[in-house]
Amino acid sequence: SIKDTARFLAKSRRGDNREPHFIFLNLMETHLPYTPPKSFIQKFAPIVLDEPEAQEFIQVYNTQALKWLLPLENPYPDIIDKTLHSMYDAEVAYQDHLLNQLLTILDTPEHRQNSLVIIVADHGEMLGEHQIMGHGLGVHEELVRVPLVIRFPGQEDGARVESVVSTVNLFHTILDAAGIRQDDLEETDWETIAQLSLGNQSTASVPVFSEAYAPFNLILILEKYAPDLLAKFHCRDTRWAV
Repeated sequence: SIKDTARFLAKSRRGDNREPHFIFLNLMETHLPYTPPKSFIQKFAPIVLDEPEAQEFIQVYNTQALKWLLPLENPYPDIIDKTLHSMYDAEVAYQDHLLNQLLTILDTPEHRQNSLVIIVADHGEMLGEHQIMGHGLGVHEELVRVPLVIRFPGQEDGARVESVVSTVNLFHTILDAAGIRQDDLEETDWETIAQLSLGNQSTASVPVFSEAYAPFNLILILEKYAPDLLAKFHCRDTRWAV
């Protein structure tokens, strides 16, 4: 999908079609199963190559989709915990490597001056923290604090924003950067758009909310395979955070 997007951008740069376009690319490399190339395992997860127990665990775990979802009755031993986190890091690094070819094209003068580039995650991942796996339960820090990188058209200098912001505001940020005006919108308050754009420093004073509904499919799985975990981890509850 990254190669397809890169080809599209390269073609649009060479062609006569200068119509604006919106591209949404959903990357799945950091989801299980963890199978990055060996070179990334060597660099970020050498424990899998050096420790037979770690190697055997990840080979078996990659085939056990049910365990990717279920809460843990007991925390993982240190070697297993390190194996999971290292392999996750390897997958993240491999995805960054693949993404580089797309970012290289977006960094050319033809695109850099007129492109808004946003890199964001829709959720984090639990790898045994709080005895939870995956991202179906809770609004813990590990799940709601996600990467967010924005480069505005023509931007040269970068800065890190320390205040908490909400990914909900990306909608308003895109409209603001694209020059969408109040007359172009129906039943939308333009002042709200400007205030909620992440390019506006006033967002620092706006509370950020997180909410997670009980995952229906996971509840059905737990009822069948691990009913005792339902009550222990309050799996039927809706979770909130501010």
